[in-house]
Amino acid sequence: MRAKRVEFRYFQYAAFPKIMSHLPNRILIAEDHYVSRHLLERNLTNWGFEVIAAEDGEKAVELLERDDAPSLAILDWMMPKMDGVEVCKRIRESTGRPYIYLILLTAKSQKEEIAAGLEAGADDYVLSRSTRTSCARG
Repeated sequence: MRAKRVEFRYFQYAAFPKIMSHLPNRILIAEDHYVSRHLLERNLTNWGFEVIAAEDGEKAVELLERDDAPSLAILDWMMPKMDGVEVCKRIRESTGRPYIYLILLTAKSQKEEIAAGLEAGADDYVLSRSTRTSCARG
């Protein structure tokens, strides 16, 4: 297994809690990699958020279609059963529900791939890369 390091593209990681403080307190994390999911969950919990975790896309859709669904979801692009792009499509097809802000967590950096994710309904994306790559670069 390889760990992922998260890099936020518009703001520094340390500033995240201040920026997010105006949002509701509940966040869904859908990430199949246990270590990445645990790190995100721990950080967000430490910042005062209630975190709901899912290990695959099907579970994420199930949680996001509930009446008490969080209004923010961080979705890994590549997950078993259903990927993050398909989760975005399914949630955007739902009508009559409160808006859910969807963020794709991805190692994909090609403009066409990112555009496909945004067209599927993601509001934003966060680039991630493996720790192995980070360590190799110094």
